[in-house]
Amino acid sequence: MTEIEKQANKWLILLHSGEASQQDIQAFKQWLQVSSCHVETYRHAESLWRMTRYSESLYTTHTTRSSRKSTYMLSTMATAALLLIACVLFFQLQPVSPMQGERLLTTDVGQIQTFTLADNSSVTLGGDSKVSVWFEEAQRSTRLIKGDALFDVQHAPQRPFVTYIDDAQITVLGTRYDVQKRPYQNSVTVGHGKVNVANNREEVSLTPGQKVNLVTNKIGKVSYVEPDFFAQWKQQRFAFSHHTLEDVVSVINRHNLTPVRIATPTLRTLRVTVAFSAVQSFQVLESLAQQYEFDIKKTPSEILLF
Repeated sequence: MTEIEKQANKWLILLHSGEASQQDIQAFKQWLQVSSCHVETYRHAESLWRMTRYSESLYTTHTTRSSRKSTYMLSTMATAALLLIACVLFFQLQPVSPMQGERLLTTDVGQIQTFTLADNSSVTLGGDSKVSVWFEEAQRSTRLIKGDALFDVQHAPQRPFVTYIDDAQITVLGTRYDVQKRPYQNSVTVGHGKVNVANNREEVSLTPGQKVNLVTNKIGKVSYVEPDFFAQWKQQRFAFSHHTLEDVVSVINRHNLTPVRIATPTLRTLRVTVAFSAVQSFQVLESLAQQYEFDIKKTPSEILLF
């Protein structure tokens, strides 16, 4: 659990306890205004709380008169807090009710597909990838859950387009950018336009040809990518420079039907440098095994590295 998630949970407990003071509410408003990451994380915690409360109501069948009275009072206080927070969110931060429900976009292993969104923006997903999309009046939001995504965003100055990935968020008005999610390291690369990348500690602006790597609570140094290498996963070509073997294997597994499994835990963090196409996956693993002195075994159901 990230630090922001811990903070969101603390606010959730306080607000639903019915004991929040005016000073607490003001502090909560200030916390929300620090970053849209705070808003998104709190809303997610709120959704989970609602689901849990509903589940509990399914099996709670008997209460005493006193407990019912207590529950009613707590419910009333929590509802009042919720209404107050709703007003804060609406008037201060404007994360208004969704114009349309959340949409989940997915691809199968080895599949690359382009999806058109409600605003005529598009997102192209790499193999075995997943993105959630939800649009609001003031903001267009997406979250990369797994894999690779190339966003081609329609320009809308009054309605930012935001992509969330782990503890970072990417904000644009209209541009083209590539986001890749890996076990140990994510990345953002800009094709054209301007992109803002931020987490709860730092922020950086990227222009065409620039790239940053993302690890937990840290945005790496800006590097540069040749136009020919931008989003080359669309051609099922991949390049890794000093990445973990697990990052490489995660990509191979999203583009090949025979899964690769790292059987020796210490191999997961082995740093490798390699470039290959999806059709060369087994050959490149054999080459890495020879270069870095580990074993490889191919069975009918999987490829083992140990």
